[in-house]
Amino acid sequence: MRSGITWKPLAGKRPSRLLVLLAVTVIYILLLLVPFRQSYSENDNLGILYDLQYGHTVSFMSVLLGKVLSFLYLNISDAVPWYGLMLYAISGAALFLALVSIDTLCRDRRLKYGIFVLVLVFFARTIVTVGYNAASISIGYSCLMALMVYLRSTARPRIWLILGLGFLFSFSYLIRTVGLNAVLLFAAVAIVFEVVTRFRQSLRYFALFLLPLTLLFCVDAGVREYGVSDEFRQYKEWNTVRGRFHDFPVSYLNADNQEILQVNKWRYTDYQMLLNWAFFDERKYNIQSLRNIYLYSVPLPVDNGIMFGKIAGNCLKILGDYWRFWIVLTAMACLSFAGNRRFPLFIQILQGMYVLGGGAVMATYMRFPVRIAFPLLFGTMLFSFFLAFRREIGKERNPDPDRTSARSRYMLPITLVLLGVAITELPVTVARTRRRSDQQVQYYKNIVKCMER
Repeated sequence: MRSGITWKPLAGKRPSRLLVLLAVTVIYILLLLVPFRQSYSENDNLGILYDLQYGHTVSFMSVLLGKVLSFLYLNISDAVPWYGLMLYAISGAALFLALVSIDTLCRDRRLKYGIFVLVLVFFARTIVTVGYNAASISIGYSCLMALMVYLRSTARPRIWLILGLGFLFSFSYLIRTVGLNAVLLFAAVAIVFEVVTRFRQSLRYFALFLLPLTLLFCVDAGVREYGVSDEFRQYKEWNTVRGRFHDFPVSYLNADNQEILQVNKWRYTDYQMLLNWAFFDERKYNIQSLRNIYLYSVPLPVDNGIMFGKIAGNCLKILGDYWRFWIVLTAMACLSFAGNRRFPLFIQILQGMYVLGGGAVMATYMRFPVRIAFPLLFGTMLFSFFLAFRREIGKERNPDPDRTSARSRYMLPITLVLLGVAITELPVTVARTRRRSDQQVQYYKNIVKCMER
């Protein structure tokens, strides 16, 4: 089995290619930070930053990582933006691993550079509007893809490299504890496919890959159990109940529920303030009052059985809102079809249907906002590249010339399609950075209006 062209520098042979990709990653991130107005993609990041700077226990990320960052703020320097630098470093690592994997997978230069441009343009949103959700999901997908590409590109995997990828993968859990769950859930088809097709080699290296995550999870569990205060435990219980309310069907279906207002002794504006995340009064918005919302709620859609019509509608909405991703997935499927590779084509179609259905179910019964959907679909797009080109590395030293010629005829049209998708994404990213700042201003205006009532 031959070694992959990009992973050779890690064996000490050709570092130039790896350094070029690293330089591209760093320069690209710096260029994005100059012209664009940076902002956090979620308001939760501001709460995390406040807790870190004042040494409070952080609830949105792992307690272990929160204590490490708090130590840096309190004992090293509070003038250094440690939290933001960490998010940029992890996002940069995710982009770098994605570029390295694509460079190893794709042999056709035109298509490779077209994919590079596409990935860089799509990833710009993650850099300009940085956030813990996107960073957590992106590093999870990139590490998994890099691992699968590496195992196919070398006959003798290096243990230290696999452990290093596993350590980076652990940040998917450390940054956003539920982010890892989303990665494993939506990447399940590609992971199972790779493990099953290369069972003997993949299984033991996947176990080694998960070792750093397992150790850090155990340490974090110990810190959560013995290193937090009783006040934080109470807050965690309250926030768990509160977290089941915002952006979920129960929130907007009970906006006019008089029974809830009577039981909690609320006014209409009290409920509206809760909807707008303005729950400052602990006497009103406590654990019991929030639980009363569920006790006296109107029947939720989930109580009426599976709503196939609603799920179908959300499928169409996801297809329409994120049509650029689906064009890319279709292009990669066409590439597999051109090479007469039926089984990879079947897996690509299965993966697309699985992600689409999973997103629609989440949108119906829970939530599937853009801050989660975009990085998940971006990761799905990366895995589509892996499924389309995985056979070009590894065992196939002499590929079928008929398949190769058939695929080569499609390289240029597919490259043009990918470049076209990238061009259409550019103005969307620019507009989103401006719209995000406007949304934050409008958010605080809504809070002020509710308080004035």
